[in-house]
Amino acid sequence: MPALPDDPELAAAFRAEVEERLSSLSSGLLALEASIGPADRGRPLNRGDVAALFRDAHTIKGSARLLGVERMVRIAHAAEDLLGAVRDGRVPLRPELVDLLLAACDGLARTGPGADPDLPDAQVEALVSTLRSFAPSSSGAAFRRAAPVPRQRATSGRTAAPADQAASAAPVATPAAPAPPAAAPRSPAAEVIRVGTEKVLGLIEIVGETEVEAHRLEAQVASCEADAQRVTAAIRALRARLDAALAAPEITAGIARVSAEADLLGGSFQQLKELAEDHSAQMARLRDASAGLVMVPMRHLTDRFPRLVRDVSRRSGKRVRLAVEGGDVVLDKQVLEAASEALAHLVTNAVDHGCETPAVRQAAGKPDEATVTVRVSSAGGTVRVDVTDDGRGIDREALRAAAVRAGVLTPDAALTDEAVPIALFAPAVSTAGAVTETSGRGVGLDAAHTAVEALGGALTVSTQAGLGTTFTVILPVTLGVLRCVLARVGGELYAVPVASVSRTLSLRGRPRHDLAGTPTVLDEGGLLPLQDLGEALGQPACAGPRNGALVVRVGERELGWAVDILTGESELVIKELPGFLADRLCPITGATIRGDGTVVCVLDLRELTMSACRTPPTAPQGHGVSSSWRTRSASANSSARC
Repeated sequence: MPALPDDPELAAAFRAEVEERLSSLSSGLLALEASIGPADRGRPLNRGDVAALFRDAHTIKGSARLLGVERMVRIAHAAEDLLGAVRDGRVPLRPELVDLLLAACDGLARTGPGADPDLPDAQVEALVSTLRSFAPSSSGAAFRRAAPVPRQRATSGRTAAPADQAASAAPVATPAAPAPPAAAPRSPAAEVIRVGTEKVLGLIEIVGETEVEAHRLEAQVASCEADAQRVTAAIRALRARLDAALAAPEITAGIARVSAEADLLGGSFQQLKELAEDHSAQMARLRDASAGLVMVPMRHLTDRFPRLVRDVSRRSGKRVRLAVEGGDVVLDKQVLEAASEALAHLVTNAVDHGCETPAVRQAAGKPDEATVTVRVSSAGGTVRVDVTDDGRGIDREALRAAAVRAGVLTPDAALTDEAVPIALFAPAVSTAGAVTETSGRGVGLDAAHTAVEALGGALTVSTQAGLGTTFTVILPVTLGVLRCVLARVGGELYAVPVASVSRTLSLRGRPRHDLAGTPTVLDEGGLLPLQDLGEALGQPACAGPRNGALVVRVGERELGWAVDILTGESELVIKELPGFLADRLCPITGATIRGDGTVVCVLDLRELTMSACRTPPTAPQGHGVSSSWRTRSASANSSARC
């Protein structure tokens, strides 16, 4: 067998198995801790409650030993001994024991191939020594305390996979009691084949390109069929005008033969059209099936949050309960991995900034225990994630002061509703009183906002004083295929991702008003400011009226982008622009090819809208973040032409 570091596929398969077992081990430890109330702390557990955790540690040890990862073997073996003592009732489960076993999970995640950062040998030995000091010998020695091992922060993405409760190896028997029965062998339907992500993504890319070609073929066949129909119609018109009595017999017969061949050709083109349509439909099914290979449930990420909430709440002296809904909603693994840090930041922020301490909550008439809810739902081609806390809400005065210190607001500018998200998501803005391990540097929300926008999604916030705050993340289900709104501006057709559009609006018959130089229309009981999308894209002035609008929300304010006409929605296979083009075409994030061969550009209306809302920090009174839409228009236009 080749050495593990020299075999990337073997190393990747081993790391994936370790991640699965560590996820199962971590979530199982947290569940056991939560199931024992304060009054029950110290009581022995039923062996069955710990059997799955014991098997997870044993499987990690066995796999690591098979591949020669000795440092992981040492940690897993020490954790296995301690879990065996808990299972047999020789050691009661206590909070410090759970802390130590979770630290062992962190240590295992930081050893072996691909670990970044790698755990130093000295810390490995310290962790193994502490685990052994907590575990009594098989003779039943008394439980001994030891200095807790320094906690190691888990690296991003180390336990992304869900718990796999079926054991892949039989547990080791201990002298205290017989071993639990081995897991039943898996049925053939449950077998799993591990394939490298790059291979699956390459397959999806090929399928996407083939689907585009299938649509082009379908359009070409339809065009040829139309040509054949025109030829047939012309021949029939010629026959109708031909005087059979005066025409030579050979001419009449020739025209009849040509007419018959044209009819046959028309029938062949009709059959070819049906085959092309069937081929396009099959390619769409193949695209969906191949995209499903990289679709994973949200619980791959949400399973990490109980540990995160537990650690942050303990450090901040709070009692926080986590509620997760919609963990079975699926999305692209690339999207999930890219958004994982952003969502973790939001959960951390909800606990650290949103939730109050028990004393403060009691004074406000609230339960001692705060609640953070992560709710996941799907709608069309997007996934919505709401992170809600029932805490104090955003302190506007503190946020305004922090925004002024960071130069986001001028000292005399007011913090309006639309300015709240702009201030929150600005770099170096933090309302924390001191810098801690989890907050205070003004990086978390800024990083979350940037990561979500990079995926073509949107991040918004709503808050109520004394009741709590909700951060809402809209993500695309997949990056390769986007559901887009199609709009025509001038002679060009553009696509805008559905995730970035609040709603669409027909402008036909709607009276338009001029408010301080800004065009507006009456919509839903209020005035909606309008910007001309063609003007923002540097196109010549429109000769006729714009008949539709794409409405984009920024904080509590909405802005409509006027277009010639809205042509509907479609799922498009998106191609990213090369670097040299992406730098020149700021509002354009990608492109797609339609069946007729035309190229459709994908617009980032969110970026244009944010540019329209952005003004310099040195703006005069009344022109802070909440300045007029006329001033923002110039900023949007200059950004669009970069």
